[in-house]
Amino acid sequence: MLKKLVALGGIMVLLNSCSMQSVDNTFYKISNKVSLQEDLEEISGLTYYKDGLFLAVQDELGIIYVLDETTGQIKESFNFGKKGDYEGITLVNNTAIVLRSDGDLFTYDLKTKVSDKLKNPYAKDFEFEGLCYNQAKHQLILSCKSAHKSKLDKQMLFYGYDLTTNTWIKDPIYRINKKEIEDMAGFDLKTVKASGIVQHPVNQDFYIVASLGALLIQVDKHFKLKRIIPLHDNFNQPEGITINSKGDLVISNEANKKQNATMYTLLLK
Repeated sequence: MLKKLVALGGIMVLLNSCSMQSVDNTFYKISNKVSLQEDLEEISGLTYYKDGLFLAVQDELGIIYVLDETTGQIKESFNFGKKGDYEGITLVNNTAIVLRSDGDLFTYDLKTKVSDKLKNPYAKDFEFEGLCYNQAKHQLILSCKSAHKSKLDKQMLFYGYDLTTNTWIKDPIYRINKKEIEDMAGFDLKTVKASGIVQHPVNQDFYIVASLGALLIQVDKHFKLKRIIPLHDNFNQPEGITINSKGDLVISNEANKKQNATMYTLLLK
């Protein structure tokens, strides 16, 4: 109990520092902050494209944006589909893959400009928010935000699509016990929900960002919990997450009445 109280006290001090101008803290340092243009209100999905550039999707628009990592400027854009609730993007070779909240995937070949749709047969009454590529297993990982009959009350669930066989995987491929997250964080996290996921190309760890709960969750390649990092200060609603060419985390943050949408580059301590 004492250990939990100490952890809770430390994190609450950090969470109460929202009025501070600096977003540096004992968990990470901000090396770059980008304010996005006004029409990019919610970059819900973000992925590395090539040196200095990211691919991004904005909620409700069937457009893939090429963003400059340093300035946030739109360098190019591609129309891949109709308007919809798009929540994640990843890149496999030359193909951008976009996740819609109902679990369907949309592919867009960046060379041929041809798009296609992968209908998810197992996603009824589910909502997804977060997509990444596991190169070692040649699988796509979809993070689940809401599920039928409150399956997420005790666990965070992650579903998959096998790119080798081009088949959907019916049952969750990974699970994270919320009790373990609570024990490590030191406080109740029943409302924590994944909004983005990425795998680090060097250490192979996965980093999961949660908009509800404002946390960064680090797990190893087997999804064993390693670290909980509270996101605070200007992270009013973190949405997308990726890794830049230097191996640093980049998180997109939804706009609010006080500021434009932003991208933060984090140097973890």
